[in-house]
Amino acid sequence: MATGTAPTGGRADLHAHTWYSDGRDSPERLIARAAEHGIQLLAVTDHDTLAGLSEAESAGRAQGVEIVPGIEFSTYIRNVEVHVLGLWIDPHCPALLQAVSGYEAMRRQRAERMVEKLNALGVKLDFSQVLAVERKGVFGRPHVAQALKDIGAVGAFQEAFQRFLGRDAPAYVPKRSLGAAETIAAIHAAGGVAVLAHGLVGGANRPHVEAAARLGIDAVETVHPKLGPEQSAWLREFAGKAGLAVSGGSDWHGEGWSEGGIGEWTIPLEAAAALRARAGGLVTKAG
Repeated sequence: MATGTAPTGGRADLHAHTWYSDGRDSPERLIARAAEHGIQLLAVTDHDTLAGLSEAESAGRAQGVEIVPGIEFSTYIRNVEVHVLGLWIDPHCPALLQAVSGYEAMRRQRAERMVEKLNALGVKLDFSQVLAVERKGVFGRPHVAQALKDIGAVGAFQEAFQRFLGRDAPAYVPKRSLGAAETIAAIHAAGGVAVLAHGLVGGANRPHVEAAARLGIDAVETVHPKLGPEQSAWLREFAGKAGLAVSGGSDWHGEGWSEGGIGEWTIPLEAAAALRARAGGLVTKAG
């Protein structure tokens, strides 16, 4: 499988999650995994929250992994949900904090509505059972999926998405979010670079990527577990033509919750340096 890793030099994973959003690992455990797999630069990009960055900074110093402060926002372009990463952000920026505020309440309401839909479908899931799934930050679909697995409504975690929670499934509830231009502006206000995550996945196609570039995106992910070789090649070519940087990572969520493992989907440190050069924000260094 193509990973984007250079044959020599260090490696970077610029897309990973902790239990502060929809991951299973604590920041410390996430960074330990990265260190075990030779990752020297790791971006912590939890969905719609900055809650885990302080712990990640401390763990990175202790374990010798350089931490990129990040976040992943959901937004819409041409009526299709897309995800935008903010990398090398200042987590104390007022404009960014304003963008993040309110997301936890919206996410809880979304999870509650999913449970209501599941009940209407005859699935006997109580919201207290979703609350029982280990979670430190915002709610996400993986918490509902895990609750479904825990009560035996599905046999496997991914089955919950296929039958109930995927975008075309009967218990799916769309997110409320900022507009794409607002999202990108908030990332830039925080001194970060805005990266279109897995841009040809989940209903997005080439016009969506082109629209993101017009809105001011700085880079596109060309390495991701859900991107096929042809998609990655087109994104690399588009980035070159549009003057964008490239990024990539595992999109790690935890054992059983991820399609790609840490260490399997990386980019060379040289590519990360080119991306970082566009950032005016903060970098937390190990040591």
